[in-house]
Amino acid sequence: MRTDLETQKERDDLEGNLAADYKTIGLHFGEFMWTLRMSMGDFSAIGESTSLQMPENIVFWLLWGLTVIVTCVIFLNFIVAEACASYSAVVETLDEVI
Repeated sequence: MRTDLETQKERDDLEGNLAADYKTIGLHFGEFMWTLRMSMGDFSAIGESTSLQMPENIVFWLLWGLTVIVTCVIFLNFIVAEACASYSAVVETLDEVI
């Protein structure tokens, strides 16, 4: 049986660990979840870039920029598709209304 002291020690160890959020699902799947969080606007990962070396920092910012651009394109594509669908619905009923 675990004591409260062991549980507190584990909690203290996890607070300093950047991967503590993904302890139960594993680091590999956690990286996908982290990217998903960034694509939805949770930019908490940006603060972690200060601890990277220069080549890693360059790759981080390139991938971050690519992620932001791709998700913006997908979101804007969705908005345009919805606007076109709304316009089509209005045009179909326009003659009846007039």
